[in-house]
Amino acid sequence: MDDNYDSENLVNTATGKPRGKVTVSLLAEMSGVSRATVSRVLNEHESVNEEARAKVLAAIKATGYSKHRTQIKISLRFTKVTIMCDEHGSAFEGSYFDTVLRCLHEEGQRLGIQCEFIGRDQMSVPSRLSAILAGSEAIIVLGSDSPEILHLIKRFKMPTVLINGIDPSMKICTISPDAEISFYNIANYLMDHGHQRVALLTAHVKHTMWERTSGFVRAFKLRGIPFDMNRQVIDLCDIANVADPSGQTLELLQTRRYGTDFCAARLLPYLIDHSYFDGYSAVACICDSTAMSLIRALKERGISVPHDISVTGYDDISLASMMTPALTTVNPDYKNLAKAAFNNLIRIAGGSVPMIIRANTATSIIERGSVATIRRASPSVHPKAFEVEQDAI
Repeated sequence: MDDNYDSENLVNTATGKPRGKVTVSLLAEMSGVSRATVSRVLNEHESVNEEARAKVLAAIKATGYSKHRTQIKISLRFTKVTIMCDEHGSAFEGSYFDTVLRCLHEEGQRLGIQCEFIGRDQMSVPSRLSAILAGSEAIIVLGSDSPEILHLIKRFKMPTVLINGIDPSMKICTISPDAEISFYNIANYLMDHGHQRVALLTAHVKHTMWERTSGFVRAFKLRGIPFDMNRQVIDLCDIANVADPSGQTLELLQTRRYGTDFCAARLLPYLIDHSYFDGYSAVACICDSTAMSLIRALKERGISVPHDISVTGYDDISLASMMTPALTTVNPDYKNLAKAAFNNLIRIAGGSVPMIIRANTATSIIERGSVATIRRASPSVHPKAFEVEQDAI
């Protein structure tokens, strides 16, 4: 639209007020931009140039339009959201789930939506959970993809979003950081730093863990670097009964009581002492807590990170930058994840999501001090055989 567009037909020059109802279309006409641009400005999207943003904000000011009016109107379909997480407890303070919960709470406050949290104790009793769901208006399920819990939620037919989980029946919208691409990128990052013999320390307890393994292996395959799934993927679930014949550790993993590090602290002494990491220059861990447990266990045995072996994590929890060495990890962009979850929930409640979707949000690698660049490697199989560039330590 021409920059000299005369807005007198839209705004009463005597009163300064719009002649009719203020709509996105009206704001677009007054600003000389598209409706999509107005929408992006109203939703505080970054991909709008400053000139266009200024025009839209001027139109908003001239009309007295509340830029959150549309959003508030939709969100009033529910004023409270029930957030469910069965992987939460005192041990999870500062963890991935704790950070997601905090960001969900902050986003709820920004939108004027009350967040009510229910944890494992309330979710474990079906009658109690049913009573809570009966009084709910909308639901965010964090982490849990238990078939029993998802089946119960579906019975109540209310707006629901699942974060970091999967509904095999595809009846619930899901949103998660892109785990497959994250570990694809981590694998490539390690290879770019000269690491070709790399182990993946994981725990295949749910769908997202398999996605991480898939991305990691895919990166090696595409670069033509040999990767032995049976040896290089170290699954804590497979090790549990071997390292702990009592079955207690495996039970903790199977019942989701594995703590933030997936029982790694229990199992790593066995893994290190039985040479599971020998021959590898780097270990990619399923999460930051597992990586921190690994670094501690290695240090106790005189193995230095990153001089002797490099380690990466996933989650970028607060402690990742405070340990020595500071941990190279993946940041899931928690705030963006929370915004995406509420955006989908609001659209579902407003009837503007006509189908079930599975969405992934972007992540980024945070480079710190736990990964060294390999200069050369000797034929020895001991992890200390790898020489690294001094300036990378």
